[in-house]
Amino acid sequence: MIAAIVAAHLLLLGRPLAAVEYGDVPASVSEVRVFEWREGFEPIAVPSMQERSGATLIIDGTPSEMVVIVFRARDGRYLLDGPFAWPSRGTKRTLERRWLRSDTGALPHEAQTGAIVSWIRGDPAGGPWPRCFVAKAAWECWGVDPSNRGVVVVASAGRFWSVVTMPVASGSLRASGWGRLLLVSDSSGPGASAEIAFGVPVFPPSERFAAIRLASAVVPDTRATAISPGAIWITGGSIPPKAWIEIRTAQGGPTYLGLQDVAGGPASVPLTVRLTETRTVGGIVEGSDGRGAAGTLVTMFRLIDPPARDGDRVKPRVVFAAEMVAGDGGEFRFDAVGDGDYEVVAWHSQLGRASVLLSPAQSEIVLRLGAIGTIRGRVVGAKRPLSGVDIVSVPDAATFNAAADLTEIKGGDAKTGSDGRFTVMAASAGGGELRIGGGAYGVRRIALPRPPLPVLDLGDIEVAPGIDVIVVLDPDPKCPLRAVGPLGRTGLQIVAAAATPEGAYRIALPEAGRWEFGLVCDQGQRTLVPGSLQITEAHRGKEVRFVVR
Repeated sequence: MIAAIVAAHLLLLGRPLAAVEYGDVPASVSEVRVFEWREGFEPIAVPSMQERSGATLIIDGTPSEMVVIVFRARDGRYLLDGPFAWPSRGTKRTLERRWLRSDTGALPHEAQTGAIVSWIRGDPAGGPWPRCFVAKAAWECWGVDPSNRGVVVVASAGRFWSVVTMPVASGSLRASGWGRLLLVSDSSGPGASAEIAFGVPVFPPSERFAAIRLASAVVPDTRATAISPGAIWITGGSIPPKAWIEIRTAQGGPTYLGLQDVAGGPASVPLTVRLTETRTVGGIVEGSDGRGAAGTLVTMFRLIDPPARDGDRVKPRVVFAAEMVAGDGGEFRFDAVGDGDYEVVAWHSQLGRASVLLSPAQSEIVLRLGAIGTIRGRVVGAKRPLSGVDIVSVPDAATFNAAADLTEIKGGDAKTGSDGRFTVMAASAGGGELRIGGGAYGVRRIALPRPPLPVLDLGDIEVAPGIDVIVVLDPDPKCPLRAVGPLGRTGLQIVAAAATPEGAYRIALPEAGRWEFGLVCDQGQRTLVPGSLQITEAHRGKEVRFVVR
C-alpha cells in the first residue's frame, strides 16, 4: 500500500518509473528490499513497487545513482544484486545464485567517529562483495560468502584495528600499529601452506656498536594468522630497524622481507610472495695441506645489509642462520637455505679460519683454512709433562669491545696431549692472552703479541696446584657451595666445593683474585657475608669463614 502511494506521488511529480525484471528468483526468497547505496555509509531502504509471479519478479523504481537489492530467504541468507544505477527504462537482470550473509561487531570507542571499515579478501579472486560500512556504534559487512575467509579492518584517526573471519568474526577487533595480508605461493602453485616468523637483530652496546655479527630476537607484538592455505594476515606494533619477516613452505624459501617494506604498504593491498625452491648448500673444509679438516665449526650467517662492494671498508652486518661441525672428511651440509645473501665462516682451533660469501645460486663451496700465526708449548708440573690441561685463548677487554668481527679476536683452544704439548692458532687480530690450567691445576695467563707472530714457542710452562682453601659456614644449611671468579678478569670460572668429614668445605681455586662465593639451595636463595673475598697465595691451606643469611 505504501509503495503504491509513493509510486503514485512520483508520477504526479512527473518522475517516471522504470521496471527491473528478474526471471530467476528462487522460491526460498521471502523478502526483497531495495537500498540506496553510498560506499562506506549505512544503506538506506528505498520504497519500491514489486510484482511477483513464480520465479519472475518485477520491481518498479525511479532512476537513481546506485542501489543494492537484497533477496532474503527465511533462514537469514540472501542473494545480492548491485551496486548498480537504476536504469531509465525497463531492464532485465540476472540474479547470481550465491547465498551470502552479513558480519557485524562492535566498534572500539576510539573508532566510533570517522571510522573507515574495509574487507580484505583471503583469496585472490575478485568480485564486488563483501562491502563494509559503519552502522551507529558497530561495523557491518554485507555480501560475505561463508567460504570466503577474510579480514575486517577498521581505521580511524591514525589508529588501526582488525579481526579475522573464519568463517565468522573470531572475537572482537584487535588493535595494532599495522596489518598486511600475505598471499604465498611456491613451485607447487598458489595456496601453499606457509610458516611465518618475525626477527630483529640485537644490536650490541654502544661500546661495541661496530660489531658485524649480531644475535637476533623475535619482534615483539607481532602476530600471524592463517586465513586459508597461502593467505596469512600479519599484524604488529612498532617496526624495529632492520627487522624482517621469514617466510617458508615445505618446498620453498625461506624468503626474507624487510618488515618496514611490508608494514609500510597499504593494508588494503595484499602482498603476493612467490618463494623460490629451497636449496641445500654443502662443501668441504680443508687445511692448508689440502686434507679435510674434521671437527671444524662451520657457521652460516645471513646478511641484513647489502653486500660490500670492492673497496668498501665497512663490512655488512649479519645474523646467525645455522651452524654445524664438519665431519671426518671435513664435509658439511646446510639444508633449507633461502634466497638471501649468506656468508659461511669456518673456524678450527689449530688450523685457522676461512670465510666465503655465497652467490644466490651457489650450492657447493670449498673453505681453505689458514692461520696468521700459531702458538705452541709444553705444560709441566713438578717438571713432569701434564696431559689434559685446558688451553684457552681469551681476548682482552679493550680488543673485545672494539672488535667488529669476534671470529677475528678468538684464538684456538685445546687440551695438552700425553706429552704435555699443545698447538693452537693465534687470533687473526692478535693480542689477548693464553689461559693455561684450571680445574685441579692453577692458572697461568700469558699475554700474546699484537700483531701475532707466525710461530710463538712458549717452551715449558710450569703450573702449580690450585689454591686450596677450607670454607666454614655459620650456620651450615648443607647446600652445594660454588665460587665464581676471578672477578674483573676475562674467562670467568665456576668451581664447586666438596664437603669434608669435619663439616667444612674444601675448594681449590685455580688462581688468585676476587672470588664470589654462593650457595645453591633447593629451598631458596641464601646469601653469604661477605659475598666475595680476595684470595691470594697466603690463603693456601687456610680457613675462610662466611655468615649465612
